Amino acid sequence: MRDSEAEIIKMEERLRKAQLTNNVEELDRLIADDLICTFIDGLLYTKQQDLDTHKSGTLKFEYITPLEQKIKILGETAVVNILMDMKGKSAESPIEGKVRYTRVWARDNDSWKIAVAHISLVK
Repeated sequence: MRDSEAEIIKMEERLRKAQLTNNVEELDRLIADDLICTFIDGLLYTKQQDLDTHKSGTLKFEYITPLEQKIKILGETAVVNILMDMKGKSAESPIEGKVRYTRVWARDNDSWKIAVAHISLVK
C-alpha cells in the first residue's frame, strides 16, 4: 500500500469518528472551505451547512460501519468510494441502511481535506 493510500485510510477513519461524535472542530479540519457536498436528499451543502447540521444535532448517527472501500490516488487528490451501513437521523427523518459515499480528498499544504462529497442511499 502506498503512503498516500494509507494516509487516506487514516483520514477516512478520523472523519467517521468525527461524524459519530459530532466533533465539529475535527470536521472543520477535515473539510475544505469550498466543499461541494450532495447530501442524501439531493441538495447541495456547503462546509458551513454541513458543520451546522452536526453542531445543532440535526444530523446524528448511532453507528456508521464501513463495509467496503475503494481508493484511487490521482497525484495530489484521492477519490474514495465507500459503502457504509448506518443508522441515525437527519432532522426528524430516520436514516437507516446502506449508503455509498464518494469523496474527493485534495492535498492542502501537508494535509488532506475533503473537497467534494456525494452521498446516495443504496436500495
